[in-house]
Amino acid sequence: MWEAIIAILFAFVFGMALGSFINMLVYRMRMGISILGRSKCPECHIHIKPRHMIPVISWILLNGKCVDCETQINLQYPIVEFISGVVAMVVMARYLPFQHGFSDLNLALFELLFALTLVFLAVFDWRWKLLPIEFMIGAVALFGGWNTFLSGSFQPLVLGIVFGASFLGLQVILSGGKWMGAGDPWLGALLGAGLGWPNVGIGMYLTYLIGGFLVFILLIIGVVKRRSRIPFAPLLAIGGISALWFGEAIGLWFARAMGVT
Repeated sequence: MWEAIIAILFAFVFGMALGSFINMLVYRMRMGISILGRSKCPECHIHIKPRHMIPVISWILLNGKCVDCETQINLQYPIVEFISGVVAMVVMARYLPFQHGFSDLNLALFELLFALTLVFLAVFDWRWKLLPIEFMIGAVALFGGWNTFLSGSFQPLVLGIVFGASFLGLQVILSGGKWMGAGDPWLGALLGAGLGWPNVGIGMYLTYLIGGFLVFILLIIGVVKRRSRIPFAPLLAIGGISALWFGEAIGLWFARAMGVT
């Protein structure tokens, strides 16, 4: 009991640290800065001390401001760190106590890295209104190969990638790029690589179901305007992670509802 609680709490802390890395990667990749080297304030360019880089806690203690120039630190940083911690905590809870040894550990690591890759792309799109296509091509190859190794089957991955890319690519073509950008079909391919078929279809369904509800709420509270361009990657990330964790159960529910055994 206590061992499980400690493991889950450790996963949360570890996930927040990975979230801090995601925040760094989002900024440095966009600015063309190497991921090596110490972090510094983008305004005053003074190096950030290690004690001011504790995920979430430092942002709270510093009142969301740079300790040197008092520039406001984007709320993105603690939010992404917290979300990443929750993702890691859920993954750990799903596989404890790792009864199948290496197999469970491999699955947990796959889920963690795939989910956090979606978080990274969601933040990148929200922050910069674009997606890093070269990064996504590499991610498709990585998770497609990894998923093939885990499942032992190549066909569901191919079908998933083709469906994900085609489903979103068709919308780009039909809208002339007004509904979504050129990077979204690549994100669809990544969802297919990570989820396979038919879970990628469930992921798309959840994207529009959950995403539509969230956008409606954001419109009501005034966070986004009626004609604002809403980044689609965060919605795809929500749908993709939901399908990663609940896709099988939802698929079985659909099958029973349609009378398929």
